Amino acid sequence: MPSRIVMRIVQIRWKETCLKEEKCVICQNSISHEDTVVVLGEKGSQSVNKASKSRQDNVFTSAGQKLHQNCRKSYTNPKYIALANKDIKHETSNVPTLRSKVEFDFKRHCLFCGQLADAVIGRKRKSDVYPVRTSEFQCKIEDICRQREDEWALEVRGRLAFVQDLHAADALYHQTCSVNFRTLKQTPLAFSPPAKKAKTQAGRKSSLSESFLCLRQNTFSKMKMNK
Repeated sequence: MPSRIVMRIVQIRWKETCLKEEKCVICQNSISHEDTVVVLGEKGSQSVNKASKSRQDNVFTSAGQKLHQNCRKSYTNPKYIALANKDIKHETSNVPTLRSKVEFDFKRHCLFCGQLADAVIGRKRKSDVYPVRTSEFQCKIEDICRQREDEWALEVRGRLAFVQDLHAADALYHQTCSVNFRTLKQTPLAFSPPAKKAKTQAGRKSSLSESFLCLRQNTFSKMKMNK
């Protein structure tokens, strides 16, 4: 009888260990036995994958996979999908245009883009904003910084140098920024500094003007040849 009890305890601990090793593909944090999770069915998996495609993310799920319940709800919410894809216009009055001039606060700013991440809807935090939930998250980001070796990685590494434990510091991040950083893309336009946005838009206008001039010159050349 005692041996059966011991066996049962071992099985329970083994299940808890396995559960702790699982990760939510949306927030990239571990799933513990204390978290509220949902096991995806076929339709649930298709819904998450459809949302991933709409968000232009690389998240892929399959039936039987576990996710944080809140992560799944917010990730597949059409309103939050539209918000993530929208080119948000930040108010620039009395706000420095360079990220280096803003006093960074792990509890208020996104770890990756440096922009405010503490906006709330009612009593709930915005869906695209996540807290760092595990200590291993910092190690992964440091590894990605070494992979990127670019200007963005240098900024993130500079922030990491001022904290020993992101989880203990209650650090926040935008899910969109996290996905772009981990997949070696650039800062999402919605969370880019105003100066960078203006530069990008100016570059597009310049490119269109050059194309128009080229087209006009070709038209005039053809007209001369036909005379």
